[in-house]
Amino acid sequence: MSQSLRAWVVCLTAGLFFFYEFIQMNMFNVISSDFMQAFHLSAQLMGWIDSFYFAANVIFLLLAGYLLDHFSIRRVILLSMLLCVIGTVLLSFTHLTSLAMLFRFITGIGSAFCFLSCIRLATHWFPEKKLGLVIGVILTEAMIGGVFSQTPLTLLVKALGWRMALLVDGLIGIALWIIIYWVVRDRPNHACVSDQDMTRPALSYWHGFRQAFSKSHNWLAALYTGLTNIPMALLGGLWGITYLVTRFHITRVEASLVTTFLFIGMMLGSPALGWLSDRVKSRKSLMLVGAACLVVVLFALIQVDHWSYAALLFGFLLVGFISGSQVISYPLVAQASPAAVVAMSVSVVNITTQGIMGLSRPFSGWLVDRHETFFHPSSHHIVLSDYIWVMWSMPIAVVAGMASIVFIKKRMANRSYDDAAA
Repeated sequence: MSQSLRAWVVCLTAGLFFFYEFIQMNMFNVISSDFMQAFHLSAQLMGWIDSFYFAANVIFLLLAGYLLDHFSIRRVILLSMLLCVIGTVLLSFTHLTSLAMLFRFITGIGSAFCFLSCIRLATHWFPEKKLGLVIGVILTEAMIGGVFSQTPLTLLVKALGWRMALLVDGLIGIALWIIIYWVVRDRPNHACVSDQDMTRPALSYWHGFRQAFSKSHNWLAALYTGLTNIPMALLGGLWGITYLVTRFHITRVEASLVTTFLFIGMMLGSPALGWLSDRVKSRKSLMLVGAACLVVVLFALIQVDHWSYAALLFGFLLVGFISGSQVISYPLVAQASPAAVVAMSVSVVNITTQGIMGLSRPFSGWLVDRHETFFHPSSHHIVLSDYIWVMWSMPIAVVAGMASIVFIKKRMANRSYDDAAA
């Protein structure tokens, strides 16, 4: 096997962890209705339970960057994926809200390491000039997981019930864990320790933390990614299916196919826009164009009253494709960071993104509940109009993401190209 092919095999096999994690992250879009009935939950409390996954992500991402910069990536992947499987399986058995929160938190602990580990592994196996494409392809794997978390999981839940479906989900995780165990290695055989690692001094956790978390461009890129990801988080991860069923009077299976197109779009958009960002001279400009286009499409989805089923599929495909522009933040941050703190720097993006996604869950549920309470308190059930505030929160968030990226200095956004020219 050639070195180039082996690099792709190793990194894409590690990406199976990201694939699996995306199923766990978005599965509540399918099971939320059954889950709320089983536990007698309001929309806001449903959002809080789901947010425990993201709370664990934020907390443990603070540790993930340091561990991946200093310890075996393969071992970190295997241990953290095992936690994901355990949390998912235990969730399928519980009947207590408090335990559901705990098990969702355990799943989130493991998931905190998935994307960072894939990016760190890619920096060991690929040259810097290919990182945009490689990260885009790894994100495509995650989107395939997102696809599985929609219609296939909907059909599985319909056939077996949500508890048994989660057990099957756990068995899939075990199978993927075994594949990763046999295939993934930290580095090429001829470079067990890179020259960079031989010459650079080991950094303490707090030294690396200060280097990564004190850089304004890391935070600005992180805000862009987190805010532009809100449409994917809310439509693909929590409320999309229920909203589509309520607004367009389609079946849950039909609605799940529409939300599936979000992830198909991002499967296409992430590598395409990642590749394009490797070719153009300004990652920042491409990020701004992507966010602006996303606002236009979201506005159309909210304002246009009559959508055919085919138009809905295409509209959600566009949202997913354009959302792929958020992938550009990762090579931007990785290439602008010292080699010793690459994972720690990228963790700033992940922490911010997961934090925003975690807060968006209960906040969106709060918006739904408040609209219901304010406008029709006697109905005791959610109607179509209750989703309007949630829908408008998405383009507003994307505009805020555009504003954050404006402040990244052009010199920093183009640093990789300047270095290459030198």
